[in-house]
Amino acid sequence: VARGWLVVDRLNGSALDLGIVTSSTGVPLLLLSLLGGVVSDRFAKRNLLLLTQSANGLVALLVAILVFTDLIQIWHLIMTGILSGITFAFNMPSRQSLIPELVRKEKLTNAIALNSAGMNLNRIIAPSIAGILVGTIGIGGVYLLIGGFYTFAAFTMLKIRNKKISV
Repeated sequence: VARGWLVVDRLNGSALDLGIVTSSTGVPLLLLSLLGGVVSDRFAKRNLLLLTQSANGLVALLVAILVFTDLIQIWHLIMTGILSGITFAFNMPSRQSLIPELVRKEKLTNAIALNSAGMNLNRIIAPSIAGILVGTIGIGGVYLLIGGFYTFAAFTMLKIRNKKISV
């Protein structure tokens, strides 16, 4: 929501610009998801999540800085979108396949259902919250908040012990 708002409202972007910026995240995610699954099976999931959460946090903070300094341009959003798409291609399979390593077998079905419910709830509630936040703290503030959440998520990964040794 924040990226789309930034394209249309702040950068006076066209529908084409919005489509390109949105695709810049989706295309790498689509093309690299299978590789992300293979990598998450071969390397320590915690380390991959730590890396991808940190990278996404840095991307969000970079956009926040560009917004606050009024240097943000469409090409910045395309490039950061590509970076986000690449990191999500590795983040999502690692996150989903980490669940069985964290939960006992008898609780696994509940854990997967809870994860799925949380992801779907996020798709419903997050756009509303984003709209409220853009109106109250501004688009730069939203990106700072996103960066902060990714940083928090990366630090929580430090609490998880690796089950698999990195190759």
